Parts: sequence; C-alpha cells; structure tokens
Amino acid sequence: MKQLTLFDDCQPSLFGTDDLESIDGLSGIDREKFKKNIVDLVTNSLLNWKKPWQPFSDSIFTSVNGRVVLSPCNAYSRKPYGANAASLNSYTLGFNEMYGTNFAPIFITYSMLKKNDWHLIHNNLGSLSDDSLSTGVHRIYEVFWAKVTDEPTIERLNQLLEVGESLPFGFILANDGKTFLQRAMKGQDVVLVQNIQEQPFEVKSISAPEAQKIEYIDSIIEAFSSRVANVYHDQSDRCYYMPATDSIHLVPAKAFSIINEYYSTRFHETIHSTHGGKPIRINRSFPHQTGFGSIGYAMEELVAEIGAMLLCAELGVKYNRKDKVKALCDEEGNSIAYLGSWLEEAKKLYKDDKETTLLAAYGHAERAVNYILKDIDFESYIPQSIKDQADAAADILLCNNDELRAVNVVSDGYIRLTFAKFVSAEKRQELEDLGFHFSKAFKAFQIKNDEKGMQAWETWRKKHKQDTTITQTDNSDRERRLRLARARAAAAMAILALMKLK
Repeated sequence: MKQLTLFDDCQPSLFGTDDLESIDGLSGIDREKFKKNIVDLVTNSLLNWKKPWQPFSDSIFTSVNGRVVLSPCNAYSRKPYGANAASLNSYTLGFNEMYGTNFAPIFITYSMLKKNDWHLIHNNLGSLSDDSLSTGVHRIYEVFWAKVTDEPTIERLNQLLEVGESLPFGFILANDGKTFLQRAMKGQDVVLVQNIQEQPFEVKSISAPEAQKIEYIDSIIEAFSSRVANVYHDQSDRCYYMPATDSIHLVPAKAFSIINEYYSTRFHETIHSTHGGKPIRINRSFPHQTGFGSIGYAMEELVAEIGAMLLCAELGVKYNRKDKVKALCDEEGNSIAYLGSWLEEAKKLYKDDKETTLLAAYGHAERAVNYILKDIDFESYIPQSIKDQADAAADILLCNNDELRAVNVVSDGYIRLTFAKFVSAEKRQELEDLGFHFSKAFKAFQIKNDEKGMQAWETWRKKHKQDTTITQTDNSDRERRLRLARARAAAAMAILALMKLK
C-alpha cells in the first residue's frame, strides 16, 4: 500500500467568493468578467486539469510577522479570504510563473497600499488594466445572497418554475421553497505583500509533517460535522450520500492511493448532503430530477464536484478526483469523462448553454460551502506544534492593560504602542518628542527597536507608570514571551554598558 500523502501533484479549486454588504457595488463590465473567470477556472480545474496548484513551499501554513496563519489571508488583519481562497491561489501561481518568484498567497488591499504610500516591484501602477499579472493588482469578487422583493421579478421566477424551466443565473430558491434569493456582489483589489518594495510584512513558510496537516483538516471536518450528514466508512466499492437516512457512506481512507483523493471524494458527498436532512439544510431542487441519469441529477453532480473543489481550496487540500481506486472507477482518469458527461446532460436545463450551466452550478456550490464553513475560526484549529515553530520570530508582548498594549515586533524591528482610548494632543506631542510616529497602517505609535527606541519606551513606561506585567486575561504563552523580552532587554542593556566602558 502506497503511503498516504496529502500534497501529491493534483488539482485544486481555483476560484471563490465571500460575503459582503453591498448589492450595487459591481459594474456591468465587472459582472461579465466575473462570469468569464468562473467559467474559465472551473473548466480548467474540473474538465481540462490545467495548472495544478503547488502551494508556497508546499505548505498550507505561513508565518506573517511571526504569527502562523492560513494561506491565503490578509496580512494586516490575518483573516482568511473565505471562498476567495481559490482565486487568490490561482493568481499567486500565475504571478510566480511570470516573474520567477516564490511568493505566498498573502495579500493586503490596494487601497491600503496607496494609503501608506507603498509601491509594487514588478509593475506600473499608472492604471489598472485587465492584465492583473502585469499590474500586480488582482480583483476578487465578494458575494452574498439577498432576498428578492421586486414583485414582477418574483412573479416571473414563479412562472418559470411552473412550466419546469430553470431559474436564470443569479437567482435561487430559498429554503422555504416559496421565496427567492438574488446574487449580489462587489469587487475589491488586492496585492501580494511580498511584491511591495518597502517590505512591511515578513512572510515565511512553515513546514509541517503530513500528520499535522491531516490533524488540522480533520479538526475542521469535526467542527462542521454537525451541519451535514453523519459519515460511515462501511463500504468496499462505493461512496455515496443516502437521502432516505441522511447519511454518507464511504470507502475507508486507506483504500485511496493518496489522502487528498479521499478528502476530495468525501467533500463531494458532503456537498450532496447539504440538500438533505429534516428540515432541509439548503434548498436547491432542479427541474427534471427524476432519478439517476436524469437532467436534474446531472446538475446536482456538477454542484457537488464544484463544491468539493471549493472546500479543498479553503482547507488547503490539493483537489484530486482522478480516481485510482479500482473499486470506484473503470479506468484511471475516470472523473474527467464522468464530469463531462454530467455537464452534457445538465446543460439541457439551460438551453444547451454550457456557460450558464457552469455558472448556475457554481452558485449553488458556493452557497453550500458557505453554509458548511460559516463562522468557523480556522486559525484556532492550527496545531500548537505548528504555532511553536514561529516562536523565535513571534511578537513579544511588553505591556498589556486597559490603557495600553505595547508590542516588540521582532520581525520588522519596531516597538508599537496601541492605546485603548483617544490619545490627547499633549500625550501625542510627548510621544513624538521621544521619537515615536503614528502609523496609519497599524493604528499605533511606533519607533525603531534600537538603542534609542528602547530608551524611549522605557522613558514612557516609567513616566506613565506602565508596568510590564501582563493582565490576568493573558495566557502563559504571553508570560513566557514577556520573560524572554525582559531577558533580551537585560542582555541589551548589559552590552550597551560594556560598550560605554570601552
């Protein structure tokens, strides 16, 4: 039996979206570009198997200024981009291929870049063209579903259902089976932080043993298990979702040649189960869904496969459905023909329009993935052993109370003071006199962590009686870092004393 490995050469999901608040934020031109991106990327990843995604340094974990995060994410907030993970992974891969770089998919917004007067390395920022690789500015599309309230539109959608027609792209039936939801979206520009000339963030790959990667993925699966059907590994030659019993039945993981094939298959059945349970989890009924091989059945298969692709991207699993388990397919590479046959059948729902079919399937898959992963704190499931690898470069907490949080940011060599309350003009002037300046990017007063900076911090701390002890709400890890900070400070002062003696 071949050893299970999570990161063999196989294909991930390439595009995704997330929730936002605006229904009118996307222009007609962007809307057409958004549709084209979905069709191209789903076609390449599912049907043509182009550009297999190879994660940055083969790791799903990355250290940003000493803190372990999941890729891709926002470098400033350290929050993941949700379903945009696939789009950002794909963009990073293309960028690295074009410029020969090895950048990780860690981003900030283009507006933040301009606000801080930072500059990109490989491009001309005079204008934003459609060629995001040459400009270095990439557009992501954030999506949510809003209730349709326009009566003529509701009447038209009901008429389509009555005659057995499919709903147009951008509309779905709500869970109550009576009302409708409409896709709303907005675009946002982002840039790779490692492509910024000023290098405001230190990004490093964190290597992780296979077992720890699997531990993380299994923890996320456990976190959303209550939202989907129960899983049973009780099959020898089949993997399926049983609506009658609301249960998923799988071949054991060891039957797969590589572990990501197992996850890809499991996620496929998991997406199926989102349209199940009592009450039903998500309503996505299709016309002409009368059993195996029917048009509606084919559409559900497309939804499940695209959903599996998106789940893989968000959890850092390389998407792979080229089944190599003899019990699951007649020949190697079966999944490509398998999906192609479902697409040929499903597009009959949309007047043989392939693009509309893929767009509709993607919309349903995206909604299912958002339901499964809603409100899950991914970072909290990163194994502690992975976080410990970044300790040497981790931020050191110098002071933390109701008034002030002071941090020695080891990776970029700054001491940053963040105040809980408004800083008076008098205190602001005092800080500036000591050499601190206010950073809009970090919303904090900062100073370079050299001899002058350390003396400035000590002067401020003593004058305002800011004890270096940490509040009781902080954990032992912070206390350990505080002890380390004190030891480093003592060593630095001792070295300075010796230098003065000379």
